[in-house]
Amino acid sequence: MKATTALTFLTMALCYASVTDAAEIVLYDGTTPTTLPGTQGWVYVSNPFSGASATQTANSGYTTLDTTPDAAMSDMAGYFSELPFLGTNPNVPTLDNTQGYRVTWDVQIIAENHASIDRAGFSVIVISENSTKALEVAFWEDKIWVQDDTPNIFTQGEGVAYDTTAAMTRYELRVLGNNYDLLVDNTSILTGQMRDYTAFNSSPVPLNPGFPYDRSSFLFFGDNTGSGEAIVNLARISTFDSVPEPDADFDMDNDIDGRDFLTWQRGLGTSSGAMYGQGDANSNGIIDGEDLGIWEQQFGNVPPLLPSVASAAIPEPTTLALATIALLGIACRRRV
Repeated sequence: MKATTALTFLTMALCYASVTDAAEIVLYDGTTPTTLPGTQGWVYVSNPFSGASATQTANSGYTTLDTTPDAAMSDMAGYFSELPFLGTNPNVPTLDNTQGYRVTWDVQIIAENHASIDRAGFSVIVISENSTKALEVAFWEDKIWVQDDTPNIFTQGEGVAYDTTAAMTRYELRVLGNNYDLLVDNTSILTGQMRDYTAFNSSPVPLNPGFPYDRSSFLFFGDNTGSGEAIVNLARISTFDSVPEPDADFDMDNDIDGRDFLTWQRGLGTSSGAMYGQGDANSNGIIDGEDLGIWEQQFGNVPPLLPSVASAAIPEPTTLALATIALLGIACRRRV
């Protein structure tokens, strides 16, 4: 290996070695001695405020929230990061969508029922510091979907078939700009654009008809509808103040090589709903030249750390030729 090449890979190795994950803020940890979220800064509220049949139970490692005892499904209950007159969770950070952030939660849906295709017995609301960049994620037993804002607010938007009852699962919502990516086990399952729910103008909170969709940096976990009910186990909630850098290791074999290029090539042209494992490096739901550019920049890297200089990968002429041909094809299409 030439000295200049070795120096280049050594520099890259040092850069990767210096990269650290964003700071995690744990907002709820069910393994602590006091496991109810209300003891860790969250505001627990049931509706009706008195006489509700919904229950919350502290277990070993998680809290069980149950809104099913009311046969009419009218009872609601959940955990608010803020509720007028009742308090604010001081640990919730600024959720700045311009720089990017992540929210993770560990939950298992034990049972869920709904009386409308536009409602769910368990939902997660995430609102950025810019309240027009929000998302409400709805959970059924066999599907996860997003509440839409237009043409009709709070109607079922994009979704994905998923068994939410199988096990305690960590969900990760990544938000950057106006885009979101929902992941399970570091695999994207749902992507799209953030929503604007600020047109909402009906709320039981006195003197605040837009609550909670007019809030900034707001989170909610629970049952917020009189048309649904659920039993859920909630174990953990946390946030990160940034999203990971784009990554082109599409086959997740801990290196970025020609196989990842072939994955991108097979997915090229997907215009919506693309997954990371199909070649969508920047998680925008599209597989195009931007994803190839990320692959080119990272070719030969082994995230998050590179091996020794001696074992670092060297771009193969054949692979680089394929990339050049692909780029030329993209350039030609753009001129049409």
